[in-house]
Amino acid sequence: GTALYENFRRRTGHKDDIWAERIEDIMFFESDPTLTKEMILDYGQKLRTDYYQHLPQFADEITLIQRDDLRDEHADFLSRLGMTFSHGDYATIDAIPEKDAVAERLYERALGYAPNQRAFLGLGIIRQKQGRHGEAVRLLTEGIQKFPDNESIAICLGISFMNLGDYQKALTQFQKFPDSREATHYAATCLHALG
Repeated sequence: GTALYENFRRRTGHKDDIWAERIEDIMFFESDPTLTKEMILDYGQKLRTDYYQHLPQFADEITLIQRDDLRDEHADFLSRLGMTFSHGDYATIDAIPEKDAVAERLYERALGYAPNQRAFLGLGIIRQKQGRHGEAVRLLTEGIQKFPDNESIAICLGISFMNLGDYQKALTQFQKFPDSREATHYAATCLHALG
């Protein structure tokens, strides 16, 4: 609705669907002859980098309303946010520092509100990546006790047992899901290891 926007649309022939494209492709520097395309793109990169470098702080400073009727929702929100750092969009962005540490804190906060499948799984995977397989077993065992039908937690627990060399306990976890291709693959590995 601004004159600048209308001028841009008139000059370029773009429609409002331009916003579905990358914003950097819209060169507003044309309205100021002292700005170059490189200056605009460099500034955009600086803004992105600064945002990503501060993202862990933003995540840590999230304040939630402390009400008992929101505990499950808080656990769900925090675990989903944790997944973005450990497995989702943010996990692939190099400019974000210490992504697993941020995810770990978010998963732990989530579990502080309520048992949550995603938080148990995410935290268990992080413990595995850290080589802390005993802790992963303890955590994932608690998760599978609360969510006995969760295939992902059971498989992750089985993998932790495998990492500890306890193929029999691992096999027990995988055999809970005989129709799962992934569980069957790991079960076969355990059977091979057991002879």
